[in-house]
Formats: sequence, C-alpha cells, structure tokens
Amino acid sequence: MNFLKNKPYIIFWIIGIIIFIPFFKHISFDSTIDINVHDTYFVVAHYHLGMIFLIFFVLIGLIYWVLNIFKRKKVNWLTICHIILTIMSTFLLFYSDYLFGSSTFQSNNKYPYFDGLLNSNLIKTLAFLMFGIGQILFFFNILIGILKTDK
Repeated sequence: MNFLKNKPYIIFWIIGIIIFIPFFKHISFDSTIDINVHDTYFVVAHYHLGMIFLIFFVLIGLIYWVLNIFKRKKVNWLTICHIILTIMSTFLLFYSDYLFGSSTFQSNNKYPYFDGLLNSNLIKTLAFLMFGIGQILFFFNILIGILKTDK
C-alpha cells in the first residue's frame, strides 16, 4: 500500500504498458467502439482510443512524478481511490466485450441487430462514469497537494 501512496506514477506507467500491450496485440486495427448518445452514434477506432488512454496514463504518471519531485503531499485515500477507479474503468472499457461478451438474449423486436449490445453499452457507460469520478478525485488531490503547506 505504501508503494501506491508514495510512487503512484510508477503504477500508472507500468499499468499503462501492461494493459495496452496485449490490447494492441489482440485487436485488429479496423475494429471500432460505437457510443450511442440519443440518436447519434460516435464511432472511434479501438487503436485511437487505446493510444489516447495510453498517453493519458503517461501524463497522469508525469503529474504524480512532478509532485513527488517537488515534495508535495497528496491525500492518500484520494490517491488510492483515483488509481483503483482509473485502472478498473479502463480495464472494463477495453476488455468488457472479451470478459462478458455481448448479451445472448433474443428479443421479439422487428430489428434485433443491436439488442445484444445493451449489456455492453451499460458496462461501458458505467466504466466511463467511474473514469470521470476518478479524474475528479485526481483533480482535487492535485489541487490539495499544490495548495497544502507543510508545517
């Protein structure tokens, strides 16, 4: 636990590599993730989304590293919550289809093509919410670390 509190930047750098190396090995470069918001579909290639998250992990690690160099104190429970929420949500986002598969239920709908994506969309939505909450905690943790004075 002390490693998580003292050197979270190493965790983000290592987990970023561990999560995304197998990800890039097992996907085809033309696979996409479809995000349905009301009547609009946002289609993003898995490769681009993976690269964005990899760069994001490196930047989070860099921010924690800079705070560590300048000896700024962070709130320990915020750091641990941020690490857990960010890593769990990223893992769920990218690997939910492999872990849970698409839904196997059949409906009597006239157009059943997207019925199997209901559970997948729910899991991905919850993963995005977890990721957002983790980043809000990260922002407050960094703000407290910058503003906190040592006595």
